Amino acid sequence: MYERDPAYFDSIMCSYDRDAELAAFNYSELCFVFDYLYGYPGRGILYEDVALESVGLDQALKDFGPVGTRTKELMLSTDWADYFMGMIRFNMLVDDGGHTTMSVSSHSDVNSNPARAWISARMSGADVFAKYFSDMGEVMARVPSTLDNLEGLMSLSQEMLGDGRYHTQGDTAFYSMNGFVADKGPWKEYYENGGSFDDFDEPIFMGLVSSMNKAQNDPNIHNFVIDLSTNGGGSADVLLALISLINGDRKGALQYQNVLQGQNITQSFLIDRNFDGKFDEADADVHYDLNFAVLVSQESYSCGNLFPSMFRDMGLMVLGERSKGGACTILGLNTADGFYYHISDYQMRLTNDNWEVIDGGIEPDVKLVKTDADGNKDYSDFYDLALLSNLINEYYAK
Repeated sequence: MYERDPAYFDSIMCSYDRDAELAAFNYSELCFVFDYLYGYPGRGILYEDVALESVGLDQALKDFGPVGTRTKELMLSTDWADYFMGMIRFNMLVDDGGHTTMSVSSHSDVNSNPARAWISARMSGADVFAKYFSDMGEVMARVPSTLDNLEGLMSLSQEMLGDGRYHTQGDTAFYSMNGFVADKGPWKEYYENGGSFDDFDEPIFMGLVSSMNKAQNDPNIHNFVIDLSTNGGGSADVLLALISLINGDRKGALQYQNVLQGQNITQSFLIDRNFDGKFDEADADVHYDLNFAVLVSQESYSCGNLFPSMFRDMGLMVLGERSKGGACTILGLNTADGFYYHISDYQMRLTNDNWEVIDGGIEPDVKLVKTDADGNKDYSDFYDLALLSNLINEYYAK
């Protein structure tokens, strides 16, 4: 549903104006998607303020008032620049932190097309904000952007711990993982062409595994903190591989609820836990004799929310503050003129071991945020390894 034919879309974009019939079709199709395929869970301003799920997208935009009406007008415009800016406005109204996103960059390549270059220039002029976004101040303030919080947490972590992802102090090791991602290139090369696993170079996931191995082989280290305080999500296969290494189970599993039929579904995966290219009994030999804890914040989203849920199910420690949530499947789509977007999908939602939906976030076992009288948050305890050591030792001594 999300494959694109570049030649077809380039031909559409060669014109200086949009076809009015195509513009109307695009809008109607988008309404169908948000009326029948979006949500479960739904988030975002239109969902929360004007009951998009109940009234449908077209009525929700009307009910939102002048901002919604103007957004619809731009989305239906035969002017390409208007259309792009309308989609940016619409993206703000449905933004849920990353699962529902209108990808303006899917049409941003100027190439040598004079029409596209002309459109791009009109979208970057000095008067763009005044023309398209002067009425969006309140909406912009509510869009769930995490940039400032992420930068603040990253700066605080660097200030207290120094550069790098891996840190140790006393009996505690600490690894920062800001996304469940793995560079597929080195993995593909390794599994297809062999080589020494000791020389394997993949920075994020393999960096974590290497750090876990260092901690396991250090007689002074007993605790290992996986820092997800700035983790916005990523790939479930990376998450499952990590969970498998920690819980000792050769099979990773995700649990879903089918919204349409009410079924509870467990999807299992075999994990090559020793990374030798084989699924066999030797995978059971990998073991970490460490007290694991996961550190989460209000920026821990999607897989960054699913991971602490799985920790909770395993009886392992969760530290920090309530995670941001987000635990739905995602559906990728294109408009008829090639505008890529993806939405929170209506079909499946992820759950914990008790089949409870976890989209609302995971509460920590120990809260670490200090809040002053003005509501300002102090996250310094997040990166105090001596404090974390004491808390983890107390938790696992019970």
